[in-house]
Amino acid sequence: MLDKSPNIAYVDYEPHSRNYAIETVKKMFDEIDVIVVAAEFNRNDKDHGDKKLLNKLREFGKPVVMISTVPYEEFLISEEMENVIVSYGLMRESLKAVSEFLYIIIL
Repeated sequence: MLDKSPNIAYVDYEPHSRNYAIETVKKMFDEIDVIVVAAEFNRNDKDHGDKKLLNKLREFGKPVVMISTVPYEEFLISEEMENVIVSYGLMRESLKAVSEFLYIIIL
């Protein structure tokens, strides 16, 4: 999506940098219209950190769209998420393809 417009910001997050992602959203709050989160299932994420991150992002009051690799609520998707697109692909390329498609739809 970054190559589509200069009005798109990107924050890559890993389990150890979720707080950084939240702080970045706080700093850019006035510039954000929609938050898109691409999340892939990680068996090692025992604390369901992506679910917690999504819930924190929802607290900002901006629309949040989640692109997930799996459709399972118990693994990745927060129960409160209203906008979820499932790629059913386990590779980052599938998340990228859905992101690009989503950009076209929003335009």
